[in-house]
Amino acid sequence: MRESDWLEALSEGNFDWFDELVEAYKHRIYALAYRKTLDASEAEDLAQEIFLQFYRKLPLFRGEAALSTWLYRVALNCAASYVRKRRTPLLPGAPPETASEGEPSDGLLERERSETVMSALSRLKNKEREVLELFYFQRHSTAKVAEILGISPRGVETRLRRARESMKRILAGTGYFEEVTGDARNRSIRALV
Repeated sequence: MRESDWLEALSEGNFDWFDELVEAYKHRIYALAYRKTLDASEAEDLAQEIFLQFYRKLPLFRGEAALSTWLYRVALNCAASYVRKRRTPLLPGAPPETASEGEPSDGLLERERSETVMSALSRLKNKEREVLELFYFQRHSTAKVAEILGISPRGVETRLRRARESMKRILAGTGYFEEVTGDARNRSIRALV
């Protein structure tokens, strides 16, 4: 089933397609949740909460944007609320397992890099974090990010520039920025900063 089929079923009051939507977006939503929580268990809880909130809000969907756009908007709002409500300070847990080729130390280095970037991301303003999440990690176009955030494409470009500058400032003190800019394996991270 495609998004147009889901919308048609929704307009008929049929929610049988929801499991397909969850299956189609579960990895992206989990990744977003993980970047907000930095903990695998909390990310699973948050991802479930995001889908639950989305399901509850479906009757309010007016079709002014794509269903996937609305899902990301609900996800960002839910994640921001979750992080605000969290009473304990953010302590990074083990990131999800990733397959690593090469030396065992490569995996440790990659994990350290990931934790450094995640820590830097957690120090950004919410607007900066959202735009980086959607553009770099979810790999949406500038136009799609603009639609999700309800701002102009020019506004997205401005937020991206400011977020990159903030990341450079944060990472400069760690020595990580100099290391990443010379490492061709981390092109997406290098583009981020």
